[in-house]
Amino acid sequence: MLLISGKAQTSTHLSDSLSKGEFTAYLQQLVNDTLKPAKDFNAKLNPEYCKADLKILKRVLEEVQTSIYRYTSKSKIDSAFNNAFVNCNFMTYLELLRSITRIQNLIACGHSRWRHSADYMEYRKLNVKIFPFDLKIYNGRYYLLHNNSIENNIELLSEITHINGKPVDQITAQLRKHTYRDGRCSNEDLIDIEKYFSMAYSNFIDNPEEFKIRVVTNNSEEKEYHIRALLKAEIDSIRAQRYPPEEKMGIPLRFRMIDSINTGVYTIKWFRKDYTKNHGQDFEKFTDSVFACLADHKVKNLIIDIRNNTGGWTAYGKYLFSYFIDGETPYMQKVETQK
Repeated sequence: MLLISGKAQTSTHLSDSLSKGEFTAYLQQLVNDTLKPAKDFNAKLNPEYCKADLKILKRVLEEVQTSIYRYTSKSKIDSAFNNAFVNCNFMTYLELLRSITRIQNLIACGHSRWRHSADYMEYRKLNVKIFPFDLKIYNGRYYLLHNNSIENNIELLSEITHINGKPVDQITAQLRKHTYRDGRCSNEDLIDIEKYFSMAYSNFIDNPEEFKIRVVTNNSEEKEYHIRALLKAEIDSIRAQRYPPEEKMGIPLRFRMIDSINTGVYTIKWFRKDYTKNHGQDFEKFTDSVFACLADHKVKNLIIDIRNNTGGWTAYGKYLFSYFIDGETPYMQKVETQK
């Protein structure tokens, strides 16, 4: 998703009666003007520019997003856009971003994502300080997985109950309105919140200079810490010193036996084709070998571990599924395209 915030004059071409030719010409005008967001990202944007951006975004989504109303009704999507238009009075870059990500969250398309402008990424490196901890979220509760702060005496795996006075369940609820969502999958956004918590908090809640965290230690003691926010480069440096580097994903396909319970465990880290091949593995051949091993050793149970697997190549899922059916079974109901 491209965010366009610029200085073009408001045009009547942005009305609902805009023809395709006029709309294309208007977009070309924006490109030709080489529009960029303001360098001061704390500055308020002109409301007319924000409204123009939102109208362009709505038109583009209606033109090319085949699943725009699949999980949320048109009336609710329209209402979200209308709410964003009403609140366009001098928003900052991040406030405009929050309006857009709220709309994307409602659309819930797993193949549509947003990203910051290149200018903001450069600005963030030098100016935006973030939450300096890595979390593990389990049953909605936050546990301190890595401490990348200057304060180094906080127990790992302590439970964080409050951040800046707000209970973590309220923080999760707020972040879930903006984070990536794939259809009706209830846990996908929690995985993203855990993985990108520091950035999500910065993007969608606040950018304080200090975090006041309340924790419950492993000995059930309640403690409160005042932790200075840090730049991402500072956090990465502390993390590298305190914790050994490790590959995020690892080998994508693994198989092991648990003989004591006559069970095989097939772990699939990612269904992405290039990732599998880059590790020298062939999905079809590896899957064949797994089921051959199960048959040879008369193994009765199989666990397929796809935790944190975010999907990938459709053919891999189809191939795996074929081992669990006897005859032909419809796999896709329909494919939608826009022209």
